[in-house]
Amino acid sequence: MMTKNPQSEIKSSAKNIGETFKPFLTNGVPLYLLRGVSKQDLDALYVMAYNLYSEKKYQRAFQIFQAIALYNHFDKRGWMGSAACCQLLGNYRAAVSCYAYASLIDAEDPVPLFHAIECYIALKSYDEAHSALGAMLLLAEKNSKFAQLKNWATKMKEALLLRNS
Repeated sequence: MMTKNPQSEIKSSAKNIGETFKPFLTNGVPLYLLRGVSKQDLDALYVMAYNLYSEKKYQRAFQIFQAIALYNHFDKRGWMGSAACCQLLGNYRAAVSCYAYASLIDAEDPVPLFHAIECYIALKSYDEAHSALGAMLLLAEKNSKFAQLKNWATKMKEALLLRNS
């Protein structure tokens, strides 16, 4: 009886795995669908993370929000929760990255930009704050429910312009 070459078995196995997962990866299917995790499981994790966040246990909440973002990269709650935890822990650059991803998920919502601007200001990155303010104003003008954010952004933009003059 002849045995197969172990390296060719590994390559064949890897190719089969790659072919199996290719449709999921190329079509942007969330990881939870591949791992047997239900939406209810993710919702339960969100409740747990939100409760930890409410108790000011930001590091632990961050870990759970990150798991939500990992398992369903289309769930804005995971990214917003991760960003808020990073912001409150003083990790403003990481917060900006998470807010940016949340903005990509819902490009019509100016709220992630609002919080990213807070982070830019905390970092004293006024040029980035000014740029984000412009984008936020464009979004806030499209929907009257964001009138308060629009007013804040207008005042903040004026303040940044005064600061730079």
